Amino acid sequence: MVFKKDGQTLCLAALSAVLLLYLASFAVINFFGFMKFCNSDMYQDITYAMLAWRDKSFFPQGWVFGNQYYVFTTPVLCALFYGLTSNASFSMALATTVMTGLILLSMWYLLRPFTDGVGCLVGVTAMAGCMITANAAESLEGQLFYVLASYYAGYLITMLVVIGDYSRAVCFENKRGFSLSLVLSSVLCFAAGMQSFRLTAVLILPLMAAELLRMFTLQQKKESEKWGRALAVPGRVLLYEMSNLAGAVYIAALRIPQVTIYGSLGPRALSDWKNAYAINSRIFSKLTGFFYTQTEELSLPYYALSLLFIGVVVCAALVTLYRYISERRIGICNRKSLFGVIVIVVFGISIVGLFAMNLLCDINFRTPYLFIWYPFTAILCAIFVKMKNTSSWRNAAVALLCAGFVGNWAVGYASEVQQSLEPRETSILKVVSDFVVEQGFTYVYGDLAITGPIAAYTNGRVLAASSYGNALEILPYINPQGVYGEAENQNAVYVFRGRDDIEALEYAKTIDARMTLVAEYSRGYYTLYTSDKPLMHYGSMLTASTVPRQ
Repeated sequence: MVFKKDGQTLCLAALSAVLLLYLASFAVINFFGFMKFCNSDMYQDITYAMLAWRDKSFFPQGWVFGNQYYVFTTPVLCALFYGLTSNASFSMALATTVMTGLILLSMWYLLRPFTDGVGCLVGVTAMAGCMITANAAESLEGQLFYVLASYYAGYLITMLVVIGDYSRAVCFENKRGFSLSLVLSSVLCFAAGMQSFRLTAVLILPLMAAELLRMFTLQQKKESEKWGRALAVPGRVLLYEMSNLAGAVYIAALRIPQVTIYGSLGPRALSDWKNAYAINSRIFSKLTGFFYTQTEELSLPYYALSLLFIGVVVCAALVTLYRYISERRIGICNRKSLFGVIVIVVFGISIVGLFAMNLLCDINFRTPYLFIWYPFTAILCAIFVKMKNTSSWRNAAVALLCAGFVGNWAVGYASEVQQSLEPRETSILKVVSDFVVEQGFTYVYGDLAITGPIAAYTNGRVLAASSYGNALEILPYINPQGVYGEAENQNAVYVFRGRDDIEALEYAKTIDARMTLVAEYSRGYYTLYTSDKPLMHYGSMLTASTVPRQ
């Protein structure tokens, strides 16, 4: 009866209801709203998935990757489902849903040894609901984990599994040997190393720094016996690093074509530091939600939500550090406090390090690179609920957090769910897409911004092969290659907007090609042509690093 009287059942019920609200919203957006929210980036992931299944390869013939390769990602899983269903949009929705489940399971795995069922459920629910954003399906940060193409889901799963394995090894001496979690962590680090250096920057290097700090602390306190027994822990971290590095070396040896789109690691000029600082400030304001107090008509909800979650993070972090220091002074090593410190140190080094990197290096710093803020917030939410071992504190904390989660849902997902479920006025690109299918075209050529959505509406029946910038200049990466010849041209339609068709007609004259107008929409803003000769060609964007494998 104590279980019922102290409110634990009510806490579990409230958290479960909020979590189900989010899961249902993700499902509605993914399965019913994909076509409405699909943009060129998402369509490129779908195209990759279709080509990957066609070639039964992670690296399909003729595909040139952008900033990252695909190994443990949503598009790879989408390729598998596409092979089973032959339905492109459904496969992406299903893949994103599976990745969502893996994210939440990984968070549960990370928290389980260090808190009770309520704490675990708080962390899992917070992982789904701690993000403050406006119109999640249309914002870049909202698309990272749970909806549409879930670009960073694989990185997040890897991070949670590795932190979970590392925390167990530090806090429990009997967890420092060979284990399934160590094997899984190493495999995921290898896959992440193949994809890019993102995980190296946000997890591997901060984890190494945190472990060096831990070893230095043990040595300074002359805890030589403990330091000796703890050698298994730095060995574990070294294995993560070696696995990650091995993945990077392996993918480099394969020489898969790739283009780095966003910036470089070159030094940033001192004169540009002011601009870099402004970028850091804007990104931090987006992560915490304050950005939307300036951009949205109703600013009060964003102020309240931002202050709530910042308050939870700061409060949980300060109390955890204070308790750990106090316990160490009297010779106590509480595993829950130690776990909290591990999280604060590793994530803190990562977040501060990334902001510092933007100041020092000439990179195109974007909000997704700080995706670690969200698991950091979720874990501290779980710690916040258990800061005091009283049912009254736990119940009040759960009620406060549930209110925050529901508030985040209201500003981030409610309107997107409504849009996904209600029939909307047919967009002009949907009309164009229907015409392309009715006329039996197999390829649609044109600017990336319009060909992707047009082809997405066809659900795999038409392939978009796109240009970027110049109307007929082939985009040489994250875009199908080798589909611009005579045979493909006979089954292709060219789509232009604005005055792009004039540029195309002039180019056609130079190669003695005849273009035929087959349809126009929006008073001639969108025009569709066929051509008796291929018009798509490579231009100034083509470099040696983008030449597809033959």
